[in-house]
Amino acid sequence: MTLKRFRYLVLICFTAWFASCDQIIQNTPSTISGEWKVEETHYITGKTNYYISIEYTDTLKTGIKIYNFNNLNSYHCTAKLSGNYITIPSQKLGNNTVKGSGTVSSDNKTITFNYNDDPYGDGGGSVTAKCTRLE
Repeated sequence: MTLKRFRYLVLICFTAWFASCDQIIQNTPSTISGEWKVEETHYITGKTNYYISIEYTDTLKTGIKIYNFNNLNSYHCTAKLSGNYITIPSQKLGNNTVKGSGTVSSDNKTITFNYNDDPYGDGGGSVTAKCTRLE
């Protein structure tokens, strides 16, 4: 094989590799802002499905608002994002007090929440939720 043909082959392989990397990058969301479908198991209501919306509250992308959190339409939850970990500090959402955490998958396509919901002021109970990004 001549040097010219070898260079041509290397150029073709390099171009194909870059094109495949570009496809991967385009399919992986870089943020968690957007719409999500929630599959929740609540200690009172059992299994339910609903939707949430997440937006950043600062330019550093460490503060977030979660609209319709805990399926409470009129309220939003505030939380902090650090790496792939979400901290939900104790806060009142209407009559409910929520507190917990979440984990974001490495591809930003799923979030798992574990939190406590206390709608009656008696200590509440546990809630788990799996959120899947709407595409």
